[in-house]
Amino acid sequence: MPNIESPYTCGLMNAFHHTVQNAFFKYPPELIKFLGDGVLAIWETSGGNRQVAIDICVTGSLSLNNN
Repeated sequence: MPNIESPYTCGLMNAFHHTVQNAFFKYPPELIKFLGDGVLAIWETSGGNRQVAIDICVTGSLSLNNN
C-alpha cells in the first residue's frame, strides 16, 4: 500500500484540485466536492438560466483535459 503522506501523492492531489478550480474560475460553482478521482460541482440557478449553467459546466469539464 502506498504511503498516503508521500510528497508525490500530496503533490498529485494538489495539482488535481488546482486544475479543477482553474477550469471553473470564470463562473465558480457554489460547491466543489472532490470524491476520489471524481468531482461534484453545484451551481444555483433559476429556470431561465439553466442552459447557461449547463454550458458553463460542460465547457469547464472539457477544459480539464487542456490544463
